[in-house]
Amino acid sequence: MELRLPLEMSPGREAACRAVFGTCYIKVANNKIEDVRWKTYGCASAIASTSALSELAKGKSLEEALEISAKDIDDYLGTLPKHKFHCSVLGHQALADAIKKYRSEGTE
Repeated sequence: MELRLPLEMSPGREAACRAVFGTCYIKVANNKIEDVRWKTYGCASAIASTSALSELAKGKSLEEALEISAKDIDDYLGTLPKHKFHCSVLGHQALADAIKKYRSEGTE
């Protein structure tokens, strides 16, 4: 299913593992996130973090989605290794950027 509002994110990069997040797609209706999809490039922890974030964000209002923390993602996954925690931070920042762009386009 193609989501209606594709939102390009600036790629998040982490020097340690070169994780790069590509594109985030969000579908919003009545100020709630109906769906989140990612094209994530990087290690398994980066992919798992964006997948977990999708599950945590679905059904939440934009405000509630912004409150999802990197620790929430880490907890959902059962705790990432310390040297991979940055993957949850990058995903969290990327979703926040996507919501900011969605709001700036006046589609709310």
